Amino acid sequence: MSVYSIPSPYSGLYTEGMWIRLVAEFDEPVRVEDSPRLGIRIGEELRYADFAPSHLGRRYSTPEHRSRNEYLPRFDYLIRTDDVDTDGFSISADAVDFTEGALLNEGGEAVEVEITSITSAEGYPTGGINPRRRSLPAREPGLELPEHPVDGTPRPRVCADEQTRARGRHPVLVEEWDGTPFSFYFNTNGMPEHLQADAERVLEAAERLAERIEVQIGYPIFKVEGFLEDPEVEYPISGSECPWRERGQIVWMYWERAQANYQCAMTAGSLSFDNGTVAHSTFHLFGFDHSPNDWRGEHDYWKGNWMSQRLTGVYVDEEDVGVTFEDVDALRCIFPEGG
Repeated sequence: MSVYSIPSPYSGLYTEGMWIRLVAEFDEPVRVEDSPRLGIRIGEELRYADFAPSHLGRRYSTPEHRSRNEYLPRFDYLIRTDDVDTDGFSISADAVDFTEGALLNEGGEAVEVEITSITSAEGYPTGGINPRRRSLPAREPGLELPEHPVDGTPRPRVCADEQTRARGRHPVLVEEWDGTPFSFYFNTNGMPEHLQADAERVLEAAERLAERIEVQIGYPIFKVEGFLEDPEVEYPISGSECPWRERGQIVWMYWERAQANYQCAMTAGSLSFDNGTVAHSTFHLFGFDHSPNDWRGEHDYWKGNWMSQRLTGVYVDEEDVGVTFEDVDALRCIFPEGG
Protein backbone atom coordinates (compact mmCIF):
# COMPACT_ATOMS: atom_id res chain seq x y z
CA MET A 1 0.00 0.00 0.00
CA SER A 2 1.32 3.45 -0.86
CA VAL A 3 0.25 6.94 0.18
CA TYR A 4 0.43 8.85 -3.09
CA SER A 5 -0.78 12.28 -1.93
CA ILE A 6 1.13 14.79 0.19
CA PRO A 7 -0.14 17.69 2.34
CA SER A 8 -0.59 21.25 1.13
CA PRO A 9 2.68 23.01 0.18
CA TYR A 10 1.28 26.15 1.84
CA SER A 11 0.12 24.93 5.26
CA GLY A 12 2.03 21.63 5.43
CA LEU A 13 -1.25 19.97 6.38
CA TYR A 14 -4.18 18.15 4.86
CA THR A 15 -6.89 20.79 5.24
CA GLU A 16 -10.60 20.98 4.46
CA GLY A 17 -11.47 19.80 0.96
CA MET A 18 -8.10 18.18 0.19
CA TRP A 19 -7.72 14.57 -0.93
CA ILE A 20 -5.78 11.76 0.66
CA ARG A 21 -5.04 9.29 -2.13
CA LEU A 22 -3.95 5.71 -1.41
CA VAL A 23 -2.84 3.10 -3.93
CA ALA A 24 -2.91 -0.67 -3.28
CA GLU A 25 -0.52 -2.82 -5.31
CA PHE A 26 -1.26 -6.44 -6.27
CA ASP A 27 0.86 -9.05 -8.03
CA GLU A 28 -2.06 -10.05 -10.24
CA PRO A 29 -4.92 -8.14 -11.84
CA VAL A 30 -7.95 -7.51 -9.65
CA ARG A 31 -11.44 -6.46 -10.60
CA VAL A 32 -13.42 -4.18 -8.35
CA GLU A 33 -17.01 -5.05 -7.57
CA ASP A 34 -19.21 -2.29 -6.11
CA SER A 35 -17.38 -0.10 -3.57
CA PRO A 36 -14.72 -1.59 -1.30
CA ARG A 37 -13.23 0.93 1.12
CA LEU A 38 -9.98 1.52 2.97
CA GLY A 39 -9.95 2.53 6.62
CA ILE A 40 -7.74 5.43 7.72
CA ARG A 41 -7.14 6.21 11.40
CA ILE A 42 -7.25 10.01 11.80
CA GLY A 43 -6.85 10.87 15.47
CA GLU A 44 -9.46 8.90 17.36
CA GLU A 45 -11.67 8.48 14.32
CA LEU A 46 -11.75 5.75 11.69
CA ARG A 47 -12.50 7.29 8.30
CA TYR A 48 -13.04 5.41 5.05
CA ALA A 49 -11.44 6.15 1.69
CA ASP A 50 -13.68 5.13 -1.20
CA PHE A 51 -12.52 3.21 -4.24
CA ALA A 52 -11.71 5.66 -7.06
CA PRO A 53 -12.25 4.35 -10.60
CA SER A 54 -9.26 4.82 -12.87
CA HIS A 55 -10.97 7.45 -15.04
CA LEU A 56 -11.29 9.83 -12.07
CA GLY A 57 -8.47 12.24 -11.29
CA ARG A 58 -6.42 11.67 -14.41
CA ARG A 59 -4.14 14.58 -13.53
CA TYR A 60 -3.46 13.11 -10.11
CA SER A 61 -1.90 9.84 -11.21
CA THR A 62 1.31 8.76 -12.89
CA PRO A 63 1.44 7.13 -16.33
CA GLU A 64 2.34 3.89 -14.54
CA HIS A 65 -0.85 4.07 -12.47
CA ARG A 66 -2.99 4.54 -15.53
CA SER A 67 -1.36 1.75 -17.52
CA ARG A 68 -1.51 -0.70 -14.59
CA ASN A 69 -4.83 0.29 -13.05
CA GLU A 70 -5.94 -3.35 -12.75
CA TYR A 71 -2.96 -3.96 -10.45
CA LEU A 72 -3.14 -0.62 -8.63
CA PRO A 73 -6.66 0.16 -7.35
CA ARG A 74 -6.89 3.62 -5.81
CA PHE A 75 -8.78 4.89 -2.78
CA ASP A 76 -9.60 8.55 -2.03
CA TYR A 77 -10.65 10.32 1.15
CA LEU A 78 -11.81 13.95 1.25
CA ILE A 79 -10.71 15.81 4.39
CA ARG A 80 -13.51 17.10 6.62
CA THR A 81 -13.39 20.17 8.83
CA ASP A 82 -13.39 18.03 11.99
CA ASP A 83 -10.50 15.77 10.93
CA VAL A 84 -7.48 16.36 13.18
CA ASP A 85 -4.32 14.26 13.58
CA THR A 86 -1.22 16.44 13.68
CA ASP A 87 0.96 13.37 14.37
CA GLY A 88 -0.04 11.87 11.02
CA PHE A 89 -2.75 9.38 10.08
CA SER A 90 -2.18 5.61 10.05
CA ILE A 91 -3.38 2.53 8.15
CA SER A 92 -3.73 -0.88 9.78
CA ALA A 93 -2.99 -4.29 8.29
CA ASP A 94 -6.72 -5.11 8.05
CA ALA A 95 -7.75 -1.68 6.75
CA VAL A 96 -9.53 -2.91 3.59
CA ASP A 97 -13.28 -3.00 4.23
CA PHE A 98 -15.45 -5.26 2.06
CA THR A 99 -18.81 -4.40 3.61
CA GLU A 100 -19.94 -2.59 0.47
CA GLY A 101 -17.83 -4.25 -2.22
CA ALA A 102 -15.13 -6.76 -3.13
CA LEU A 103 -11.89 -7.29 -5.01
CA LEU A 104 -12.02 -10.25 -7.40
CA ASN A 105 -9.22 -12.16 -9.14
CA GLU A 106 -9.28 -13.12 -12.82
CA GLY A 107 -11.34 -16.18 -11.94
CA GLY A 108 -14.02 -14.05 -10.30
CA GLU A 109 -13.19 -15.20 -6.77
CA ALA A 110 -13.00 -12.73 -3.88
CA VAL A 111 -9.46 -11.81 -2.86
CA GLU A 112 -8.53 -11.74 0.82
CA VAL A 113 -6.31 -8.77 1.59
CA GLU A 114 -3.79 -8.12 4.32
CA ILE A 115 -1.64 -5.00 4.09
CA THR A 116 1.98 -5.94 4.71
CA SER A 117 3.71 -2.57 4.30
CA ILE A 118 3.04 1.12 3.78
CA THR A 119 5.16 3.17 1.37
CA SER A 120 4.62 6.81 2.18
CA ALA A 121 5.23 9.85 -0.02
CA GLU A 122 6.59 13.11 1.34
CA GLY A 123 7.14 16.59 -0.01
CA TYR A 124 10.74 17.76 -0.11
CA PRO A 125 12.61 20.89 -1.22
CA THR A 126 14.67 20.75 -4.39
CA GLY A 127 17.20 23.42 -3.51
CA GLY A 128 14.88 26.10 -4.84
CA ILE A 129 11.30 26.75 -3.78
CA ASN A 130 9.50 24.06 -5.76
CA PRO A 131 8.56 21.15 -3.48
CA ARG A 132 8.36 17.73 -5.07
CA ARG A 133 7.14 14.30 -4.00
CA ARG A 134 9.30 11.29 -3.24
CA SER A 135 8.70 7.86 -1.72
CA LEU A 136 10.08 6.95 1.70
CA PRO A 137 11.21 3.45 2.76
CA ALA A 138 8.38 1.02 3.46
CA ARG A 139 7.01 0.78 7.03
CA GLU A 140 4.88 -1.63 8.95
CA PRO A 141 1.11 -1.05 8.95
CA GLY A 142 -0.42 0.66 11.97
CA LEU A 143 2.35 3.22 12.48
CA GLU A 144 1.66 6.93 12.41
CA LEU A 145 2.87 8.67 9.26
CA PRO A 146 4.33 11.96 10.56
CA GLU A 147 4.78 13.39 7.03
CA HIS A 148 0.97 13.30 6.67
CA PRO A 149 -0.46 15.58 9.40
CA VAL A 150 -4.14 16.48 9.24
CA ASP A 151 -5.96 19.56 10.48
CA GLY A 152 -9.15 20.16 8.56
CA THR A 153 -10.13 23.36 10.38
CA PRO A 154 -10.15 26.19 7.79
CA ARG A 155 -7.72 28.96 8.73
CA PRO A 156 -7.09 32.04 6.54
CA ARG A 157 -3.47 32.48 5.53
CA VAL A 158 -1.24 35.47 6.10
CA CYS A 159 -0.78 36.94 2.62
CA ALA A 160 2.75 36.78 1.27
CA ASP A 161 3.80 36.57 -2.39
CA GLU A 162 0.53 35.27 -3.90
CA GLN A 163 -0.09 38.36 -6.04
CA THR A 164 3.49 38.43 -7.35
CA ARG A 165 3.28 34.77 -8.29
CA ALA A 166 -0.07 35.30 -9.99
CA ARG A 167 1.46 38.12 -12.06
CA GLY A 168 4.07 35.62 -13.27
CA ARG A 169 1.37 34.14 -15.54
CA HIS A 170 0.66 37.66 -16.89
CA PRO A 171 -3.10 37.50 -16.30
CA VAL A 172 -4.81 40.73 -17.33
CA LEU A 173 -7.36 40.30 -14.54
CA VAL A 174 -4.75 40.86 -11.82
CA GLU A 175 -3.71 44.13 -13.45
CA GLU A 176 -7.32 45.26 -13.90
CA TRP A 177 -8.51 44.52 -10.38
CA ASP A 178 -9.80 47.67 -8.65
CA GLY A 179 -12.28 46.03 -6.32
CA THR A 180 -15.06 45.91 -8.92
CA PRO A 181 -16.24 42.34 -9.59
CA PHE A 182 -15.32 41.02 -13.03
CA SER A 183 -18.14 40.24 -15.48
CA PHE A 184 -18.41 36.59 -16.54
CA TYR A 185 -19.95 35.81 -19.94
CA PHE A 186 -20.41 32.87 -22.26
CA ASN A 187 -20.13 33.88 -25.91
CA THR A 188 -22.21 31.76 -28.28
CA ASN A 189 -20.34 32.73 -31.45
CA GLY A 190 -19.39 29.53 -33.33
CA MET A 191 -21.17 27.21 -30.89
CA PRO A 192 -23.36 24.43 -32.37
CA GLU A 193 -26.99 24.92 -31.36
CA HIS A 194 -27.25 21.48 -29.78
CA LEU A 195 -24.72 22.55 -27.10
CA GLN A 196 -26.95 25.29 -25.68
CA ALA A 197 -27.72 23.26 -22.54
CA ASP A 198 -24.00 22.66 -21.96
CA ALA A 199 -23.31 26.37 -22.27
CA GLU A 200 -26.03 27.05 -19.70
CA ARG A 201 -24.35 24.51 -17.42
CA VAL A 202 -21.11 26.51 -17.63
CA LEU A 203 -22.93 29.61 -16.42
CA GLU A 204 -24.65 27.68 -13.64
CA ALA A 205 -21.32 26.24 -12.45
CA ALA A 206 -19.76 29.71 -12.61
CA GLU A 207 -22.58 31.09 -10.46
CA ARG A 208 -21.95 28.39 -7.87
CA LEU A 209 -18.23 29.18 -7.91
CA ALA A 210 -18.85 32.93 -7.58
CA GLU A 211 -21.16 32.32 -4.62
CA ARG A 212 -18.66 29.98 -2.93
CA ILE A 213 -15.92 32.62 -3.26
CA GLU A 214 -18.08 35.46 -1.92
CA VAL A 215 -19.37 33.44 1.02
CA GLN A 216 -15.85 32.43 2.04
CA ILE A 217 -13.88 35.66 1.61
CA GLY A 218 -16.73 38.11 2.17
CA TYR A 219 -16.78 39.96 -1.15
CA PRO A 220 -17.30 39.01 -4.82
CA ILE A 221 -14.48 38.47 -7.33
CA PHE A 222 -16.78 38.05 -10.32
CA LYS A 223 -20.45 38.02 -11.24
CA VAL A 224 -22.12 35.98 -13.95
CA GLU A 225 -23.79 38.25 -16.50
CA GLY A 226 -25.06 35.62 -18.95
CA PHE A 227 -24.63 35.15 -22.69
CA LEU A 228 -22.88 37.28 -25.28
CA GLU A 229 -23.95 36.99 -28.90
CA ASP A 230 -21.17 39.01 -30.45
CA PRO A 231 -19.89 37.69 -33.81
CA GLU A 232 -16.70 39.73 -33.40
CA VAL A 233 -15.65 37.69 -30.36
CA GLU A 234 -13.20 34.98 -31.41
CA TYR A 235 -10.84 32.88 -29.39
CA PRO A 236 -7.25 34.17 -29.94
CA ILE A 237 -5.43 31.19 -31.42
CA SER A 238 -2.07 32.72 -30.54
CA GLY A 239 -0.87 35.83 -28.77
CA SER A 240 -3.03 38.25 -26.86
CA GLU A 241 -4.96 40.08 -29.56
CA CYS A 242 -8.56 40.56 -28.41
CA PRO A 243 -9.61 44.06 -29.49
CA TRP A 244 -13.26 43.26 -28.86
CA ARG A 245 -12.69 42.73 -25.13
CA GLU A 246 -13.91 45.24 -22.56
CA ARG A 247 -12.04 45.84 -19.34
CA GLY A 248 -12.99 43.44 -16.56
CA GLN A 249 -14.52 40.79 -18.82
CA ILE A 250 -14.12 37.03 -18.41
CA VAL A 251 -15.37 35.25 -21.53
CA TRP A 252 -15.95 31.55 -22.13
CA MET A 253 -16.81 30.04 -25.50
CA TYR A 254 -16.95 26.80 -27.42
CA TRP A 255 -13.70 25.48 -28.94
CA GLU A 256 -12.47 22.05 -30.02
CA ARG A 257 -9.65 22.02 -27.47
CA ALA A 258 -9.46 23.23 -23.89
CA GLN A 259 -7.58 26.52 -23.84
CA ALA A 260 -7.02 29.42 -21.45
CA ASN A 261 -5.65 32.79 -22.55
CA TYR A 262 -4.43 34.80 -19.55
CA GLN A 263 -3.90 38.05 -21.45
CA CYS A 264 -7.46 38.08 -22.85
CA ALA A 265 -9.11 36.55 -19.74
CA MET A 266 -10.71 34.03 -22.03
CA THR A 267 -11.13 30.29 -21.91
CA ALA A 268 -12.68 27.77 -24.25
CA GLY A 269 -13.42 24.08 -24.53
CA SER A 270 -15.56 21.39 -26.08
CA LEU A 271 -18.08 21.66 -23.19
CA SER A 272 -17.85 17.89 -22.56
CA PHE A 273 -16.40 18.27 -19.08
CA ASP A 274 -17.31 18.21 -15.41
CA ASN A 275 -18.36 21.37 -13.55
CA GLY A 276 -15.01 21.45 -11.78
CA THR A 277 -13.35 22.33 -15.07
CA VAL A 278 -15.18 25.66 -15.01
CA ALA A 279 -13.40 26.50 -11.75
CA HIS A 280 -10.12 25.00 -12.98
CA SER A 281 -10.00 27.14 -16.12
CA THR A 282 -11.27 30.27 -14.37
CA PHE A 283 -8.56 29.96 -11.72
CA HIS A 284 -6.01 29.79 -14.53
CA LEU A 285 -7.25 33.24 -15.56
CA PHE A 286 -6.81 34.35 -11.93
CA GLY A 287 -3.09 33.46 -12.13
CA PHE A 288 -3.00 29.83 -10.96
CA ASP A 289 -1.01 26.85 -12.24
CA HIS A 290 -1.46 23.14 -11.56
CA SER A 291 -0.48 21.47 -8.31
CA PRO A 292 3.30 20.91 -7.98
CA ASN A 293 2.44 17.26 -7.40
CA ASP A 294 0.89 16.88 -10.80
CA TRP A 295 2.93 14.06 -12.39
CA ARG A 296 3.56 15.96 -15.63
CA GLY A 297 6.47 18.00 -14.31
CA GLU A 298 7.77 20.58 -11.92
CA HIS A 299 6.13 24.00 -12.14
CA ASP A 300 7.98 27.31 -11.85
CA TYR A 301 7.26 28.82 -8.43
CA TRP A 302 7.05 32.35 -9.84
CA LYS A 303 4.65 31.49 -12.65
CA GLY A 304 1.37 31.04 -10.86
CA ASN A 305 -0.05 30.06 -7.50
CA TRP A 306 -0.48 26.32 -7.20
CA MET A 307 -3.93 24.83 -7.30
CA SER A 308 -4.87 22.10 -4.89
CA GLN A 309 -4.83 18.59 -6.34
CA ARG A 310 -8.61 18.71 -6.22
CA LEU A 311 -8.79 21.86 -8.34
CA THR A 312 -6.06 20.48 -10.61
CA GLY A 313 -8.58 17.86 -11.73
CA VAL A 314 -9.59 15.42 -8.98
CA TYR A 315 -13.21 16.41 -8.55
CA VAL A 316 -15.60 14.67 -6.18
CA ASP A 317 -18.06 14.10 -9.02
CA GLU A 318 -19.28 15.83 -12.17
CA GLU A 319 -21.27 18.36 -10.12
CA ASP A 320 -18.39 19.34 -7.81
CA VAL A 321 -17.24 22.97 -8.13
CA GLY A 322 -13.78 21.60 -7.38
CA VAL A 323 -12.19 24.13 -5.02
CA THR A 324 -10.75 23.76 -1.53
CA PHE A 325 -10.68 26.33 1.25
CA GLU A 326 -7.02 27.09 0.45
CA ASP A 327 -7.72 27.68 -3.26
CA VAL A 328 -10.35 30.28 -2.48
CA ASP A 329 -8.40 31.81 0.40
CA ALA A 330 -5.51 32.68 -1.93
CA LEU A 331 -7.86 34.96 -3.89
CA ARG A 332 -7.96 37.36 -0.91
CA CYS A 333 -4.26 37.94 -1.42
CA ILE A 334 -4.33 38.23 -5.22
CA PHE A 335 -7.49 40.36 -5.39
CA PRO A 336 -7.65 42.26 -2.08
CA GLU A 337 -10.96 43.79 -1.08
CA GLY A 338 -11.29 47.30 -2.48
CA GLY A 339 -8.53 46.82 -5.04
